[in-house]
This record gives sequence, structure tokens and C-alpha cells, in this order.
Amino acid sequence: SSRVLWTLAVTQLLVSGLIHYKRMLPDFVVYYGSSIVLLLSGYMSFKAIESDEKKDDRQWLSFWVLYALLNFAELWTDLILFWIPLYNEIKIAILVFLGPFKGSSMIYNSVVAPFLKKHEAAIDKAAEQAAARAAGIASRNKKE
Repeated sequence: SSRVLWTLAVTQLLVSGLIHYKRMLPDFVVYYGSSIVLLLSGYMSFKAIESDEKKDDRQWLSFWVLYALLNFAELWTDLILFWIPLYNEIKIAILVFLGPFKGSSMIYNSVVAPFLKKHEAAIDKAAEQAAARAAGIASRNKKE
């Protein structure tokens, strides 16, 4: 019975939070803010490619790796975490931290690279299998 009461209380809090939730920034500011950060990151990537330094190449490549992972993760996190106050604002702050504040190198080196290195063979195998399946489907559809 206490479990049922606890569940009802949490459900009520979530529902009331959804009803009363207001964003700090309007949607268009969130959208354009993210776009500006990505545009700046793209330009900084261009500058890194054109420079002779390797350090900036690594910084911006690690940014794009993390951006790809975060973008993929958003498929599920947006469905689950959208009700958290300031969720969109937090996403912009993460982009700014990863790009202009160069947090991507730190996170890439401490979390992403070790994980990918550990699972690299399995990921490569899965990618090869997916490519073979896609090629098979494409050749079957081409014959039809």
C-alpha cells in the first residue's frame, strides 16, 4: 500500500510538472542557438583542417564524434527527459561546453575513446554485417 501511495505521489508530481513546466528560452532561440554553435564548430573545424597543428584537428574531430553520439542518444532521451526543466537549455550548454570550451577532448579521452577501443572489434563486425545486409537488400531491389 505504501508503494501504491508512493507511485501515485510521484505520478502526480510528474503530471503537475508537465502542466506547469515553462522553458526559460523560447523554442526558436533554442533552435537557432544550437544552429549557431554548430555553425561555429563547423567553421572552427575548417580552420583546424587548414592549420598545420594536429591538436586542433583532434579537438574538433572529438567534438564531432561526441556530437554524433549525443545526436543519436537524443532519439531516446528526448522522449524520456523532455519534461525536465531547462532540458533544451542544458542541451545547448552541453554543445557550448563541448565545442567552444573544448570539453570534447576531455570527455573523448576519458570516456569515449576507452569505450570504443574496448568494443572496436565488435562494432566493426556489426558495421560490416549491416553493410552486407544493406548491399543484399539493395541488390534484390535493383533486380525487381
